[in-house]
Amino acid sequence: MLVETHTPDVVSFTHVGEESLVKFTGAGSITIAANRSDIERVERIGDDLLIHLKNGEMVRVENYFTTPEHLAIYFADGDAAGWELTNLTGTDQLQMTLSPVGLGGFAGAGLTAIGLGAAGASMAAALMHGGKGGLLAPTVVVGTGNADGTLGVTGTGVPGATVTLTFPNGEVVTALVDVYGNYVASSSTPQPDGDVTATQVDQNGEGPSAEARDHFDDSMGPLAPTVEAGAGNADGTLGVTGTGEPGATVTLTFPNGEVVTVLVDADGNYAASSSTVQPDGDVTATQVDQNGEGP
Repeated sequence: MLVETHTPDVVSFTHVGEESLVKFTGAGSITIAANRSDIERVERIGDDLLIHLKNGEMVRVENYFTTPEHLAIYFADGDAAGWELTNLTGTDQLQMTLSPVGLGGFAGAGLTAIGLGAAGASMAAALMHGGKGGLLAPTVVVGTGNADGTLGVTGTGVPGATVTLTFPNGEVVTALVDVYGNYVASSSTPQPDGDVTATQVDQNGEGPSAEARDHFDDSMGPLAPTVEAGAGNADGTLGVTGTGEPGATVTLTFPNGEVVTVLVDADGNYAASSSTVQPDGDVTATQVDQNGEGP
């Protein structure tokens, strides 16, 4: 069963066997990837709403009857029309009233899988295609950045689709959407501040889709660089080598207090030398990345 949520900050999901539990902690709405004809019956158990599907799956909306006016439930239909649950009558076995809405009225949030079989996968594809073949954009959410300057992202898309991600520095990475509609990817190079964009092509070759994007602001300071002092030069100066985050500026302090800065190259290496004679002692190194994070 696939559910689309418009308020991921206040909705949680649990999936056990054929039962999917939806828990609201505030106002919100969800879309269930099922047509009207897929619904077998609805019932009330305590304050919970149970929606039984003909394939044996069940969606349980916890505490629905506590504040039903705050909880909107939609169903997706294959003809690009949708249906909103607008009224329930009865006590235990309920009669459901569904009112038509356009799919555009509730689509657009990320798809969150809570257990997905083959039938669910096809429903997910139908939702992400907008019902009539227009492949929707995947979602993309950037992380906070890694200590080595690389950037991880997560998102959702059509199960089996290939998502193409373009990172702020132009690096392009592809990721396969799993059967639950999720993907995870990371850049292999440090990233400056900027947008990550994502498109998808489904397993039938349709696409690319429209573009999704999320903005990255680097808030993760870089790791300490490495530094290795040489044996000393004949004139008494001292050469050092080391590694750091590509594009970062390394600040070296030599034993006599001389300070030298050097840029880390694209391969993550640097080399520098003092310009004055050095006594015995330590060479220290710090770095500031290309986004100004650090030292």
